[in-house]
Amino acid sequence: SSPKRGDPLSHATILQSVSLSIEEGQRLAVIGESGSGKSTLIRTLAGLISPSAGTVSGSAARSLAVQWVPQDVAAALDPMMTIEQSMLEPLRFGPTVGNARERIVKALASMKLGPEFLPRFPREMSTGQRQRVVLARAIVTNPKVLLLDEPTSHLDAIVQAEVVALIRELQSNHRIATLLVTHDLGVAAQLADTIHVLYAGEIVESGPVEILLSTPKHPYTEALVKAHRPPHTDLPGEPPSLTARPAGCPFHPRCAIAVERCRTQAPALTGSSHRTACWERP
Repeated sequence: SSPKRGDPLSHATILQSVSLSIEEGQRLAVIGESGSGKSTLIRTLAGLISPSAGTVSGSAARSLAVQWVPQDVAAALDPMMTIEQSMLEPLRFGPTVGNARERIVKALASMKLGPEFLPRFPREMSTGQRQRVVLARAIVTNPKVLLLDEPTSHLDAIVQAEVVALIRELQSNHRIATLLVTHDLGVAAQLADTIHVLYAGEIVESGPVEILLSTPKHPYTEALVKAHRPPHTDLPGEPPSLTARPAGCPFHPRCAIAVERCRTQAPALTGSSHRTACWERP
């Protein structure tokens, strides 16, 4: 996927050979640093960005079957609309099934919000309550897939735990498939069964959450895991520029175990259930 013409990165390829599939009830997470391509990936899957190559397949009624939960909840809700008006919007794009108000009240209830919130405006709610409204609006159309873009990034620890618990209820009670993008490995561990590690727009490791986080193979994943655990050390070096990717493995300029082959040849993602793209740790 490439940015639009006129963008400073208009000649950069942000995502390279990224292939994902998701089935009913499946829980996927994509992790990586800022600038790894996570937001571009989820916005492409949501249909907000058109890929310059490749395809995004799914239901013919994508606007209903796939719902995006944006990271910025303050911008996601129109400040001039009440909560009821905002939640009516997605219902305008598909066939009417049942009473719209009843569906809205039911969706809010699943997020532990009562009907008293319907006439309120976003400014009359806390950040955590607005996040719940955005989640409720996403499920009011009974989607098959939720695309979760850093759903806990602006929340304090207590509210974050509450939102994570609500998302877990959605996953188990409604069999909604979820694709989460996050930099928080703790949230990924709670909301995903499978993790894909994205670096410089490429998946460099993929596997079951317990195995990948306990025994990471790729040096980048290993660095992410170490940075997440106390004493929270910083990752070495800086992410590469998307306009001047290094040859070979994109992580080699920051990698302590890189050899000459890493500098000249890009490793493929290999393996079965636990895959990695690394010459030194296949």
